[in-house]
Amino acid sequence: MDALTLLLAVALLLAVLHLFSVARRKGDLPAETVIRDLFLAVASVVLLRAAASFQIELAWWRELGHEAAFWRLIEIRWVAPSLAAGASFLILAGSFHAARRRSLTPVAQSFLFAAGGTAVAALVGTLLSFSAIDPWTSALWWTARSVPGYTDPIFGRGLAFYFYKLPFYQMVLGWAGALTIFAFVGYAFTLLVSSSTIVLLADPETPLSLREAPARVLTSLSSAARWGGAALLALFAAGRFLARYELLYSTHRFLYGADFVDARLGIPLDWVQAVLALALAVLIAAAPRRRFLVSEGLGLADAALGALPGWLSLVLGVGALAALLAPPLLLAAVRSLYVQPNELTLERPYIKHHIDATLQAYDLAADAHEEPYVPRDAETLDLSKDPGVAENLRLWDWSPFSDNITQRQTLRQYYAFPNVDTDRYLVDGRMRQVLISGRGLETGLLPQNAQTWVNLNLQYTHGYGAVAALVNSATAEGAPEMLLKDAPPQSDVPAFQIKRPEIYFGAETDAPVFVDGDQKEFDYPKGDDNAYTTYDGTAGIPIGRPWMRFAAAIARGDWNILLTSYLTKDSKLLLHRQIQERVQRLAPFLTLDSDPYLVIDDSGRMFWMLDAYTSTDLHPYSQPLQVGDQSVNYIRNSVKVTVDAYNGTVRFYVFDEKDPLLAAYRRLFPDLFEPRSAMPPDLERHIRYPEGIFDAQAEIYRTYHMRDPQVFYNKEDQWDIAKQIVTQESTQFMRPYYAMLPLPGDQKAEFALMLPFTSHNRDNMIAWIAARCDPPHYGEIVFYRLPKEELIYGPLQVQSRIDQVPQISQDLSLWNQQGSRVLRGHILVLPVDGTFLYVEPIYIQSTQARMPELKKVILVVGNHIVYADDLPTAIRELARPPASPSETLAAAPLPAESATAPLPPAPKGETAVLRALRAHFAAYRRYTAAGELEQAGRELDAMQAALEAAPPPAPRRK
Repeated sequence: MDALTLLLAVALLLAVLHLFSVARRKGDLPAETVIRDLFLAVASVVLLRAAASFQIELAWWRELGHEAAFWRLIEIRWVAPSLAAGASFLILAGSFHAARRRSLTPVAQSFLFAAGGTAVAALVGTLLSFSAIDPWTSALWWTARSVPGYTDPIFGRGLAFYFYKLPFYQMVLGWAGALTIFAFVGYAFTLLVSSSTIVLLADPETPLSLREAPARVLTSLSSAARWGGAALLALFAAGRFLARYELLYSTHRFLYGADFVDARLGIPLDWVQAVLALALAVLIAAAPRRRFLVSEGLGLADAALGALPGWLSLVLGVGALAALLAPPLLLAAVRSLYVQPNELTLERPYIKHHIDATLQAYDLAADAHEEPYVPRDAETLDLSKDPGVAENLRLWDWSPFSDNITQRQTLRQYYAFPNVDTDRYLVDGRMRQVLISGRGLETGLLPQNAQTWVNLNLQYTHGYGAVAALVNSATAEGAPEMLLKDAPPQSDVPAFQIKRPEIYFGAETDAPVFVDGDQKEFDYPKGDDNAYTTYDGTAGIPIGRPWMRFAAAIARGDWNILLTSYLTKDSKLLLHRQIQERVQRLAPFLTLDSDPYLVIDDSGRMFWMLDAYTSTDLHPYSQPLQVGDQSVNYIRNSVKVTVDAYNGTVRFYVFDEKDPLLAAYRRLFPDLFEPRSAMPPDLERHIRYPEGIFDAQAEIYRTYHMRDPQVFYNKEDQWDIAKQIVTQESTQFMRPYYAMLPLPGDQKAEFALMLPFTSHNRDNMIAWIAARCDPPHYGEIVFYRLPKEELIYGPLQVQSRIDQVPQISQDLSLWNQQGSRVLRGHILVLPVDGTFLYVEPIYIQSTQARMPELKKVILVVGNHIVYADDLPTAIRELARPPASPSETLAAAPLPAESATAPLPPAPKGETAVLRALRAHFAAYRRYTAAGELEQAGRELDAMQAALEAAPPPAPRRK
C-alpha cells in the first residue's frame, strides 16, 4: 500500500468515525451529512497531494536557480484561460439570467433553478475557455515584436504576424463563435423550460399573466435569434478577413501557399464574403423588432424564422447560398479552364515565392551555399601525405562499437552503454575523432531479489565513468583500441583524465534517489568487493525538515520515505534525473534532438550536451515536413543545452540571435537563457551540428536546390539521398556521418557532418552536403555539386563493385555461415585530395554472442579496390598503383610479419602484368611456407586472372 492510499484510508476512517458520532448523538444520520463528510475526506487528500507535489516541484525549480521561470510558467498556463473563463462565465450567466427574468413561471424564478443555471454557466465557460484558449499562443501574442527578415510577398506581413498574431486572432475568433452559440443555446433552453408550462393555459383558472407567457417566450426567442445571428455573421466576416492569410498555407500539386488563383481570385472573394456577411449582420441587427401574440399559435422554429421581415429572410437565404456555393465553383472553373492550359507561365512567380520561403524557413538561405566539386580521376591515393585524414578514417560504427564495449566494459550486469557518440579530442597533440559513451546504471538489470527499496532509492544511485576509443584503430583481435576504460577510469591521454566519474544525471537515470544519508552509495565494482561513496555535489532537494519529508512521501506516494531511518537532516532528493526530461521540464517550448552526447571538459568533469530546436508550422509559403512526431515548416537549432552529469546544473546557450521564435521565448523567460559567449571554451570546442535538423535540411534541399521555377515545376534535377547495402539482401538510405577531414579548398582538418546525394531513381552520385561543426564556422552548410556530364560512382554502386571482387565475395560467403555472420559497416564517402575515397569496414560477429570484431578494411579510389586486414596495410596498398589496368583488387593482404616485407627490385622495363605476377608469386611462396594453403590458393587464382587479363602479344614482323 503506497502513502497516498494509506492517507486516503485514514481520511475515510476519520469520516466514518465522525458519522457514527453524529448518528449516536442525534439518533439520525441525514444523507447530506454522509455525502458532505465523504466528499471532505476525499477532497482533503486530493488537496494535500496537490500541495505536497507543488511544494516539491517548487523546491526543485528553486534548487536549479530558475524559480522565476517556474512562476512564469504558472502564469502562462493559468492567466489567459482563466481570464477567458471569467469572461465566458459573465456572458453565459448573463444570458441565462436575462432569459430567466423574461420568464413568469415559478420554476424559472426558483432559487434552485437560478443556482443550477449559474453553476452550469461556470462549468461550461471554464471547459470552453480551457479547451479553446491556448496558453502559449496567448503568451507569444502578448510578447510579439516585429522582427526583421522575411516578409510574405502577397500581404507584406512579417513573421511576427504569422507566428504570434494571426494564431491568436484565430483562436479568439473560434472562442467567441463557440461562446456565442453556447450563450444562445442557454438562453433558448431557459425560455424552453419556461414555455413547458404552456399546458397550464388549458385550465380556465390560469392567471392572465401566465396566459401571456407563450407570446413573451416567442418574442424573446426571436429577439435572441436575431442578435445571435447578427453576431455570428459578424464573426464569420472576421473569419473571412483572416481567411485571406490562410491562403498562404494552402496545398497545391506543385507548391505550398497561394497560387495564381488564390492570389488573383481567392483573396478578392474572401473580401466579398466578409463584406456581404457584415452587411447582412447590420441588416439583421437593424431590422424592426417583432412582437408575437398568443392568438398566433407559433412554435419555436416559427419564432426564430419570424424574427426577420420576409424580404430580409429572402435576402439572407440568397446571400448565404451565394457566399457558400459560388466561390468554390468559380475557383474550380478558373483553374480548369484558364490556369491549367497556361500553368507554368501563370504560376512562375508563385513557385518562386514558395522556393524562397522554404529555403528561408529551413535556414538554407543565409548560412548555406553551393560550390562546384570536380573530382579528379585517380587510381592511387597517398594518405601518408595527409595524416589529418588517415588518422581519422572511421572504421567503427556506433552499433558494433556499442555491442563490443557492452561485452568488454560493462563490468557488472547492471551497467549499460545507452548511447555511443562521435566527437573530437586532443590526443598526442593532434585533434582526433573518437567514439565515447557513458557507463550508465540500469537498476532494472539488478537481480530480482536485489531490487529492494534501499537498493533502488539509497544505494544504487549513479552510473560510473565512460569509455572512449579512436575511430580508426583496432587491436589484433579486432576490438576497439580503448583510450578510456575500466573503473576507476583509466587513460594515458590527458583529455580523458576524469576527476568526477559519477553520473547522477544521464540518459537512463530516470528514477529519483536519496543522497547524503546514513546509507553509503555503491560507487563501482572493486574486485570481489565494491567501492562506496557519499554524494558531495550541489544537486538535490533538502528533505531533512519533517514537512519536506512528509511532502516527499505524499508526492511520491511512498510511505517508506517516512519510515526509513537512513534519511537524516542533511539528506536530499534528486528528482528528474533523465537529462532530456530534465531539460524539457525547464523549457517545454523547445524541441530536443534525440541524440544527447557526453563531453569531458578540461577539468575532468563530464557534461551532457543537447541540441534544442524552435519550430512551428506557421511559416507562410514553406513546405511542411515531418520531423520526429511533429509536422513543421520552420525550424532552427537555436539553443545548446549543457547538463552537469554530477550536479545536474542545466544551462541554455543561445546560438541563433536572429530566431524570432526564440526572441519571443527570451522575453518570456529573460533569466533562463545565456549568450553563446557565456559557454566555457572547453565545452564550445565540442559543439557539433545536430543530425535532426541536418536530416530535415537535406530532405528539403534535395528538391529545393532547383531554384529556377521551370526546373522545379518539371522536377528535372531532383536528388535522392544515397543508399547503401546493409545486408546481402537489403539496402537503406544512408544516415549522416561525422568525419574529420579538410573540406575542399582548406588545408586544416575539421569536424563536419556529411551526406551524399544521388540522381533521382539512379545510383550515381550527383552532390554531397557538409555541415561545419568547428568554431568559428559552426553552422555553415556547403552543398558541393558534382559535374553532370561525368559518371561518379555512388555508395551503392561502389559496394556492388566490391561484391563483384571474387576474393571479397568468397570471404563474405565463407564467414556468413558456421556460427558467424558478416556485418557491413557504414560506407563513408570522403572528399580527399581532389577525389573521392570510399571506406567500408567489415565486421564478423558470432551468432552466440554480440561482440563484433573488425575483420577487414576496404578502401576504394577510382577503379582501385583495396581489401586488407587493417588500416595501415590498406593505406600502403592504396598508395601503390593496381597490379594491372584491368585488375581492381589490390594484392591479397598478407600476414603481419610479411605484409611490410619489400618486394625485390623490379627489372627495368618490366610490364604491369609481370609486376603483378611477381607480387602474387612472392606472396604465394610466403603463404605456402607459413602453411596457409587457402591464401596460397587465392594467389594462384590471382596469377591466373592477371594472365587472362594480359593483352595478346603483338605479331612478329617478318
